[in-house]
This record gives sequence, C-alpha cells and structure tokens, in this order.
Amino acid sequence: MKITGLPVLSGLGLALWATVSSFPAVSAGASAKSTGIEALEEVVVTAQRREENISRVPISISAFSQTDLNTRDIKSVGDIAKISPGVDFRPVGYRNWIAIRGISLNAGGGVAGLGPDTTALYVDDAPIQARYANAAVANAVPLVFDVDHIEVLRGPQGTVFGASAEGGAIRVISHAPSLTQYSGFARGEASQIDAGGVNSEMGVAYGGPIVADKLGFRVSAWSSHDGGFIDNDPRQHSQPWPVAGGLVASNVNKAEKYAARAALLWKPTSALTAEAAFFYQKRDQNSADLFDATSGNPGDGRFVSTRGLIQPINDTFYTPSLKLIFDLGWSQLTSVSAYLRRDDTQGYDYTTVLPPAFGWPLPTTMADAEPTIVGTNQDNFTQEIRLQSPNATDRFRWTLGLYYSDLRQHDFETVAAPSWCIPGGLVFRNEMGKTCTQFHGFELFQGLYTYSSDQYFGDKSKAVFANAEFDINPHFTVFGGARYEKQDSTYLTVSDGPLAGGPSRETATANSSIVAPKAGVNWKVDDQTLVYVSVAKGYRAGGVNIPVHLQVQSCIDQLNALGNPTGYKPDYLWSYELGAKRTMLDRRLSVEGSIYHIDWSNIISSIHIPACATHVASNLGKAKSEGFDLSIKALLTPNWSTGLYLAYTNAQYVTDSTLFGETTARSGQAVSDISPWNLTAEIGYQAPLAGNKTWYAHVEDRYNNKNDKLVPAQDRTVAGYDPDVNTNPAVNQLNAHLGLRFSGGADVSLFATNMLNAHPVLNRHDGLIDITSGAFTIRPLTFGVSMLYHW
Repeated sequence: MKITGLPVLSGLGLALWATVSSFPAVSAGASAKSTGIEALEEVVVTAQRREENISRVPISISAFSQTDLNTRDIKSVGDIAKISPGVDFRPVGYRNWIAIRGISLNAGGGVAGLGPDTTALYVDDAPIQARYANAAVANAVPLVFDVDHIEVLRGPQGTVFGASAEGGAIRVISHAPSLTQYSGFARGEASQIDAGGVNSEMGVAYGGPIVADKLGFRVSAWSSHDGGFIDNDPRQHSQPWPVAGGLVASNVNKAEKYAARAALLWKPTSALTAEAAFFYQKRDQNSADLFDATSGNPGDGRFVSTRGLIQPINDTFYTPSLKLIFDLGWSQLTSVSAYLRRDDTQGYDYTTVLPPAFGWPLPTTMADAEPTIVGTNQDNFTQEIRLQSPNATDRFRWTLGLYYSDLRQHDFETVAAPSWCIPGGLVFRNEMGKTCTQFHGFELFQGLYTYSSDQYFGDKSKAVFANAEFDINPHFTVFGGARYEKQDSTYLTVSDGPLAGGPSRETATANSSIVAPKAGVNWKVDDQTLVYVSVAKGYRAGGVNIPVHLQVQSCIDQLNALGNPTGYKPDYLWSYELGAKRTMLDRRLSVEGSIYHIDWSNIISSIHIPACATHVASNLGKAKSEGFDLSIKALLTPNWSTGLYLAYTNAQYVTDSTLFGETTARSGQAVSDISPWNLTAEIGYQAPLAGNKTWYAHVEDRYNNKNDKLVPAQDRTVAGYDPDVNTNPAVNQLNAHLGLRFSGGADVSLFATNMLNAHPVLNRHDGLIDITSGAFTIRPLTFGVSMLYHW
C-alpha cells in the first residue's frame, strides 16, 4: 500500500465514508433478548477536557472500560498499548517506548532513545513521563486495577496536553467516588507460566458516600507476583569466554508489583466540587526481562541470561492531586494541582561492557565484576486552570487555560569496579603493569567507582491555551485552538572517577517556545454519524546532551567526526487527519476510522557512538508518517459479539540526514522498527444457564507484522551504524477466557494467554559494549483461573 499525500487521503476518506454509509440504519431492538446484551457499551471520555460520548469526539481515540480490562487480562498501560490500533509498544529490557502513528522516541532505529518522550502518559491529571537521558531511565508504566476507563488518543494533542503529546497521549482515568451509593470490586488470580514460575494476584476496591450527596470516598489496593521465565547461567554463553563464578538461578525475572489509590470527593454546594486523590505504585523486579538470544534455545522456549550478575529494577512513584470545580453559572472554572514523586534504580552487569572499549580481553572471573546502578528521582509539580463554557449543548463552546509545570529530574549512574585499579587488577594486567594514576591520571572515586555521574535537569514550562467550537448549523461545526508554551531548562552534570577524566562540574541552559495550533470541521450527518477533518501541530522541547567522558581516542575521534553535538532543539510535526464515526442498529454496530498524513521536522534523534559505549542526541532530518486506523465493534446477536481493530503505519525519512558531513539517515529508511500493520480481532459469546447464571467465552488474537525496511542503525554506510541491531519479527498472540457469571456479582473464569506459545525474539541486540545487550520476548503460554466479585 502506498499513500502519497492529501489528495489520496481525500480519496481514502470517501472510500471510508462509503463503507460506513453502506450499513443499513435499521433497528434491531425487536430481536434483543433480556438474556443477552442489547447494545454496545458507551464510554464517556474527557479527551477535550469535558465529558463526551466517544462517538461524538472528533479525535481518533480508543477507550477501554474496567470490563474490557478484565476480559482481556490487562494489567498495565503497556498491555493497553499492545491492543490499540496504530500504537506500537515493545519494551526493550529497561525501556518502555510507546510509539503512536510511527512517532517514536528512538528515531534512527537504534537501541536507545534520547530526549523527551513522544507519547504523553497521564494518571488522571498528573503527567508522569520522564526526560530520557544518558542514564537510560524510561517512563514508569502505570498499573491498572480499579479504573473508570483508559483513553488512547492518536495524533498530536499538544493544544490540550502540551509538549510530549507529539504522537498522542494515553490517559488512565480512575474510578471516582460516589456520593449516592456504595460499590466494591475484588479480584484474585493464579496462573502458571510454561517452563516458568507461578503468578498470583489479589486486589480490592470499595467506596461510597460518607455523607449522602456531600462527601464520598473510594479506596483500592492491588498486588501481584510474576513468577518469571528467564534462567540465569553464564556457563551457557555461546562465546569461549564464560565468566566463572556468575549467578546460576531459575526464573530470575520474577517481580512483585503493588498499586493503591485513595480518593475523597466533597460537594458542599451545587457550585463547588473538590476531589483529593493519591495514587501509589511500586515495582520490584528481581532481574530484567533480557536474555541472550545466542544461548539457551529461545525458539523452544528456553530463555537464558548469560550475565554474571542479576540486573534488578526497583521503581516507585506516587501522585497526589487536588481538583476543584467551580460552577460560576456563565462558565465553569477548574483548577487541577498534581505532584509526581518517582524513585527508580536499575542494575546492570558491566563486567563484559567496558573492557572491550579499551581493547582488553573479556574477564573470565567474577572477581572482575562491575555492578552498575543507574536511576532517576523525579519531583514534578503541575498546575492547570481552565475556564470553559458550562454546557456541552451550547452553540458556541470554548475553553481558556493556563498551565505551569516545574519538573525536576535527577539521573545518576555509578560503575563499581573494585578490581580495576588494584595491583594485579584490570589496568595492571592489560596495560603493562601501570597503575590507574599512570594510565588514567586518577584513582577510583571513593575507592570503588570507575565512573560516577549525577545529572540534574530542571524544566519550567508556562503555557496559555484556548479551544473553541461553533455550530454553523445543526450539521456543521468549525473548531480551532492554539497553545503557546515556553520552556526554560537548566542542566548540571557532576562527574568523577577515572573513566570520567576525574572530577568535573558542567552546567548548561536551553530555552524554547512554540505555538501549537489545531483547526478543523465536523460534519454531523445525523445523530449516529460524524465525519471530521483536522490539522494539528505537535512538538517536543529541546535539551542538552550529557557530556561523554570516556577518554579513549577512538571515542574522541567518533565524537569529533559528528561535531560533538552538545544539545538539540525542539522538533515538531504537522498532522492532517480525516475521520468518520458511525453507530447503527440501535448501537449494536459501531464503525470508526481515520486516515492521516504527518510531516515531522527537526527530529530529535539518538546517534550510536560505538567506541564510547553510549549515544548522543541531535536534530536530524525530516520524515513522514502516513496510514489509517479502523475499529469495528458489533453485536451479531444478543449473545454473539465481535471486534476488529486494524491499523497501518508507514513512517519513513523523506530526506538524507547529515551531521558535520556524516550521513546519519537516508531517504526511504524507516524512522524506527515499528510494525507497519497491527491487528486485533476478538469474538465473544454468552448464554444463560439455570439458576440465573451466565456462561461466556472470549477469544482474542493480536498480530503485529515485520517491518521490512532498514532503519538507519542497520545501514553500514551511515554514522551510528550498529551491527548488532536486528529487525523484529512478526508477533502473534492468541488469548482466551471461559467463564461463569453469577447473578450475585461473582465471576469465575479460566484463561490462557499466548495460547500458541509463541517465542518471538524481539529487540535483539547482541553487542557486548552496550547496556542494552540482550533480547526480549512476550511471556510464554500462561494459563490460570481468575475470580471476580462486584457488589
């Protein structure tokens, strides 16, 4: 399939509209039975900062209710990303990159991405994304348990959600306290991973009025144990240099996860509503989900890590927030204050990483082990104030807003190498008996570290934004908006140790501002049909590179060849979209689709510097992304339901990119290794049984195809070429549920995920001089039992 621009988009739009219009608008209500489902679930979303039915929002959006999450065994935002059309999510060990419509953090296709993320993540009104720097700490991925729904917004959302919503946004909307009735929800689960460990889960939520119509609460708590499926055994390394004495253990990627939320809703008068909330999440993973693709037997489900040390991940964050809504009669005033505190540490095994950078042979004993810790601390405060028209039915609807954020991030990295400088140690053995002072000019920092670095980022943003809609007549609406945002950033790097060239302290500043407009037209053909066309701008803020300290001549030469980029400017894109939404047959059939063309300029890109064992960021080239997404949901009968969710994305460079005479990407190459096609198909059945019970079955298939285009990192003729980068294969995952619902609110089901026990080797990187060495796969066949209870 080839999409060449807006004329073709218009043609595809007419074809889409013809397809949607071809379904007969007849009633099926007479055939509905009380024992089955009579209509598709209607999800109310707040993508435009006001409550609207999803079918009336002129945005390509997917929404998932708590029922959807239970049926699909979804436990995190990462799981949501995997089943959303046009969204690509494949974690790379410690990374959690989410690309929407081909707009990806790791532009250039390497194993690292640098700079602000391209997808905004929200827990309610609190943004949780991090700035991705050289310490390689990615965003936290929110766990989901007691939620109202989750929204996936495709296309730039910068006008409403600001920087980093360049490709889109994902929002977790929690279950709000009720002022009128009590309700509760509990879930327990146990499962077994094929050739792996046992998983377990338990959670409960409860809430209701403390004072009827005035004060209410909602609390929830959830925990899970992941049994793991990767074994650690350095003796199985495929090369002739196994590190003697390394850890040998089974299921090392086991993990403990916890989430909790408490909310209090107060409505003292009809004109004031206040909600205070607190969300907490903790993830303790024994070792990363990385394995050695050249060892074990991945094709037969035998996954082995050959690192001498485990590589743990400990990630905790919490977000208190306060939301105030004032009904002024002529308008509604909303104030949202949110804070994020995050503490993350990740362990790496550098034992086989640094010696090759100096041309030394690999160690053969864990006496030369080099445990490395990287991490981040985030302290982010955001404040938003919105004034908007009071009624969604007004002919003229408007929103004015002010936004302020103070985001502070402290990244850190330490490389401990006790044997580096001692007599008979690594330097002594490999540099003709030299001491560290003779070879490096410095001894170990604090007697232990070859490298220590603390990186402090401060981002202060101020923005003003406005949106408006005007109904020309009952069928046509014009809408438009704009956001002006200014960001002032400061950077401080404090480093020490022989590999840092001794003590140093470097500061830098970066300032940027941008205007992000959006405009379009809605055509309400009838009460069930919406067609829209829109144009919008998305953007990310600029920043400064962390200095590269490795004092190896080959590293210095490669940096100099690229001009030693010290920073990067904001990048931006323009998105052109045509979409249609239609519900039919008394809401028993829903069809939504959109087609788009995106021009992406000044792209913040990561450049691999092999001799430095790291990456730097710069602005490189232009790209385009074109494609479509289609969602079809249907109640075939009151008992049978089905869904089809399809997307195609073609994201490629449209110019050659150069940096100081070095080619970094070529026209026609893929921006990153995302799947061009992703498809989720599902079918469900339910039927009554005696005693007011209902049995049900649900089968879902998720498919992502292989990207046959080269990414720049795979092109040996460009700077940043990495021979260890591999393209991901196609991925197919089949899941199923079989359950029984009781009239009293209980639900017991058997489930299986990855029923075909697929073992795709994903994000494979075999290089030793990189912390991202290893590969990832989806969890093997897992089967278990789940018990739910609602009251």
